[in-house]
Amino acid sequence: MVLYLYRPWEIYLMNPTRRKPNTKEKLYILVEGMGDKKLLENLFANKNNHENCIQTHFDIVFINVEGVDNIIYKLIEFKRTFIHSNVFIFIDLDDKGKQRVEEILRKLNKKGVKKFLKTSDIFFVNPIIEYLYVLGKDFKNPKFYFKHQYKPLIRRLFGIDNYCSSEAQINIMIKQLKEDKFNTFLINVTKIESSKETLPSSNINELIKRIKK
Repeated sequence: MVLYLYRPWEIYLMNPTRRKPNTKEKLYILVEGMGDKKLLENLFANKNNHENCIQTHFDIVFINVEGVDNIIYKLIEFKRTFIHSNVFIFIDLDDKGKQRVEEILRKLNKKGVKKFLKTSDIFFVNPIIEYLYVLGKDFKNPKFYFKHQYKPLIRRLFGIDNYCSSEAQINIMIKQLKEDKFNTFLINVTKIESSKETLPSSNINELIKRIKK
């Protein structure tokens, strides 16, 4: 009879249940609309999307709260439910600049939960998400306020007629950005204004740097 003494690393490999689990920290990003969610979840690697995206230190879950007015309630719900998890928000400023951010912080303070959100955890696009989609195709900085003003530009860049931010139209734009592997987008967001008071602007590049692996 021959006895074989297994080395410790061999025992480790033979017993997968003893292997180190995935230790990625959970990150919830609350967004106010479908267009925001689709852009971010295709830009960053997550459980539903791993190809041609930015790899991060986090296990990210994107939540569409369906309107900026719901941000406060969802934020409180998530911070109370997932006490030790990170929660960021991504909002459209709608040309209200820091007033929109201050309003959110003021409401949190009024509810006694201001500690749930740091200013550095607030990310934005000013005025609306269409600006970032356009940057995925060309370096344009139109001083538009409303979706309908983007119609001609989106038609020229994406070939979409009568743009109304429908899910089908958003999917067409996402498909084209993914075909470019977001390369144009990632270059252009490094060149834009990041002040909340500037139109247009976004600090999405700060979000990228914050969570990029």
